[in-house]
Amino acid sequence: MKTKFTFLFLMLISNILFAQKIFIGGSGSISIWNTKSLTGIGLGVFGEYEPNSSPFSIRISTKVYNAPFFNSLYLGGYTHTFKIVESEILFLPFQGKGRIYAGIGLGYNFINIDRSGNVQIIESKYYVRSKNPQNALTYNIILGFRTETTFSIYFDLSYRITNLKYEVELEDQYSNKLIFDSRINLNSLLLNAGIRIRL
Repeated sequence: MKTKFTFLFLMLISNILFAQKIFIGGSGSISIWNTKSLTGIGLGVFGEYEPNSSPFSIRISTKVYNAPFFNSLYLGGYTHTFKIVESEILFLPFQGKGRIYAGIGLGYNFINIDRSGNVQIIESKYYVRSKNPQNALTYNIILGFRTETTFSIYFDLSYRITNLKYEVELEDQYSNKLIFDSRINLNSLLLNAGIRIRL
């Protein structure tokens, strides 16, 4: 009886494993449009789970993305770095060796702002320092194409919605300081490419 139960259990596990696809891979990103920063680049790694009989797959990834801000009032001369952990649900409506897909994603940004130039001066009166950015959620809309082989490639466009809150410090020539919170919209359009390897 025990042997029969063990055999049935192993058969069940085997069926579950072979009824799904698991991938790992790496990706690169370039920002082709952003509301507040210049062209940025990013690198990432991911894992993907796809049941054989389902048109959906789940992709979990971590990325590092870096870009300089425009020469704006408070953030000129600064660069932002995002370390992103996100999960995406992809919908693949058609079968074949090449498949288009659409998806949505939700991620969490660990944000750092570094000064890449001199502290800004406004009207020769105030020195500006931007600091203490708050980690933020990011939302993702995806449209792409990929090949369906053991070793496959994909290309997609993603529209990333991010609203960043940070602290601005103004200091005049008499060392008087004013500190206040500010927000910046960092929505961007990214071109992504990656490779996947089936385990």
